[in-house]
Amino acid sequence: MVKIDQEILARICEEFSLSFVVLFGSQLPGRKGLKDDYDIAVLSEDKISDDEDLELVSRFSQVLQSDALDVVILNFAAPLIQYEVATCARLLFERKPGSFNRFRWRAVQRWNDNKKFSNLNLDYVKDYLAETRGQK
Repeated sequence: MVKIDQEILARICEEFSLSFVVLFGSQLPGRKGLKDDYDIAVLSEDKISDDEDLELVSRFSQVLQSDALDVVILNFAAPLIQYEVATCARLLFERKPGSFNRFRWRAVQRWNDNKKFSNLNLDYVKDYLAETRGQK
């Protein structure tokens, strides 16, 4: 992994009103799988427009010296992605001290709240498949 300049991250976070920047996914040490792209997640204090989103990807691409990059705006991410980031990500920069820990707590709580509904959906799908295959 490329060494990331903290001053550049600080400027990006200031410019785009980001609370924090984290790395998650296959680039983390100990993770299995192809290490062909970077997965970056950010929490924004303000709404990010489509143009700003593209500019953010471009800026992180320059910082990481790679076009193989996915940027997730956690404000709009699904609970499963938020949970993955909360439990497995590595903090790269935090503009607002404690913001990543607060996000982690909320993401795990949200996942626990949604898990029962996911399990109900999974049970429904399993029952439906069993019925359509004549196994029930």
